[in-house]
Amino acid sequence: MGILGVKQKLDLAFFSIASFSIVIMVIACTFMINVGVLVEGVSSHLVPKLSLASKLQKTSEKTNLLIDKISSNESNARKIEDLIALEKSWSELIAIVSQVQSRINGLSDRIGFTDELDSLKIIHADHGIIRDVVFDHSNAIIGREKTHESMLRLIRIYDDYMLPKISDRTVDIRKQGRDNIYQAGNDLSNYLLSVNSEDKSQVINRLKRRCLMLFVSLQKMSETSSLEVRLFMRDWLARVSPLLRGNSSVFVLRLDEIRIGNVINKQFLLNQSIVISLEKKAEILLVEMQKSISETTFSAHQRIRSYVYVLAIISLVSISVSAVLVWSLVHRNVISRLLHTSEAIIKLSRGNIDIDISHPADDELGQMQIALEKLREYVIRVQTASKTDSLTGLNNRGSFDSLLKMELGSLADTAREMSLLMLDIDYFKNYNDEYGHVKGDGCIQAVSEVLQNHCRRDGDVVARYGGEEFVMILPATSNEHAVNLAESIRLAIQDLGIPHIKSLAAKCVTVSVGVSTITFHEKTQPEDFIKLADIALYKAKNSGRNCVESLS
Repeated sequence: MGILGVKQKLDLAFFSIASFSIVIMVIACTFMINVGVLVEGVSSHLVPKLSLASKLQKTSEKTNLLIDKISSNESNARKIEDLIALEKSWSELIAIVSQVQSRINGLSDRIGFTDELDSLKIIHADHGIIRDVVFDHSNAIIGREKTHESMLRLIRIYDDYMLPKISDRTVDIRKQGRDNIYQAGNDLSNYLLSVNSEDKSQVINRLKRRCLMLFVSLQKMSETSSLEVRLFMRDWLARVSPLLRGNSSVFVLRLDEIRIGNVINKQFLLNQSIVISLEKKAEILLVEMQKSISETTFSAHQRIRSYVYVLAIISLVSISVSAVLVWSLVHRNVISRLLHTSEAIIKLSRGNIDIDISHPADDELGQMQIALEKLREYVIRVQTASKTDSLTGLNNRGSFDSLLKMELGSLADTAREMSLLMLDIDYFKNYNDEYGHVKGDGCIQAVSEVLQNHCRRDGDVVARYGGEEFVMILPATSNEHAVNLAESIRLAIQDLGIPHIKSLAAKCVTVSVGVSTITFHEKTQPEDFIKLADIALYKAKNSGRNCVESLS
């Protein structure tokens, strides 16, 4: 077998498996013809009835859950949606019980589905009336609730902002009086805001009495205050008055909502007993149908068993032989190697060069692995050349663009600031003209080494942007820290003491640095972020160079 190629191994394995499969199929067809005759009798008569009984049980459970959900739900808007869904469930139950009576006559009459059908029709009719009444009342309450919620927010904001001003400016009354006005107004707002969280009528009525007392007290206290206070309190109390009195007050709204909920709960407690009874009868029907199917299929199992034994023995032998062939010819020599090679190819396509290429055999897959190893070496060379600046060993412009885009994309997840440094060697053209390009390259390499030494964190990135320009990406760095780092870099390059007699900034090589900083709230494009740093660098150059300027 070792001298066979991949194609020959696969052909031999598939031919062997096909031969055994044909034998099994012939025996299985004979077996299925006999089993089909037996199963047809069960599936055409008993299974649809069993499915109907199961559907009745599930629909009853769903209806019961809907009743519980409506009873426990405090939101009127949500109750309306659930009431519509419940009405649909009542219709489904009526249709299913009618089908049970027509298809399972004797058994359904014995269990007592006739009475349940009449009760369901009455409940369905009553439910439509209840739904319409609740819908009308709830629409009015929901509409008024939205208006009062906005008014409550307005009054609370108005109260929190203006009352402290009154306390500061009402110099014509005693401090105790100012405190009383502020405290009473604050208490009144808090009581109004707490009404919708209460579910007991006694508590709501108690809150109403307190609010009315505070309202009257505020009227009296404001009348003894200055003109400015009286005018303010009259306006504020006029805003509060509709929330305290009349059919649209927050107390009336909340009491109406509680009453509607009580009506729904009482009605559904009556309906729930019928649903539970129907659910129990559906369970009895399901058990009876399952019993009928079990009795019918028991005799069929006896006849099928003999066929199963024969088919099992033949299948076991065929599967065992096929498994040995597949393992020896296909899995071990082809599939496992193919999967390993495929995994290596996928990793390599994603730029992951850390792949394991085993010692190739002398066949088609072996030749593929040899070619993959050569491709891996080529990818390594291409990756190094595409991402690295040949002079400095830093990231090049293309690598910088990709890394900046990636960092900006993940900026929102970090919830922090991000800074970008752009550096330019001052009067570098004059340096090249005076000292030559070889010295110029050495100067660029010295500056890049300083930048690398200051790139201490894992996430920091330094790149040669072009010519004598360099950039640094500083994730999770505030503007203050970025400026400090830029100043440290500037001083370190100046301390190198590289002579530069043609520089107008100093007698040695110096750099100008622009700093830009954005927060995670800002959706900034890479080119806009670079432009900010470039503007800051331009400011540094206009400020005499050999300095740091920032934009944030």
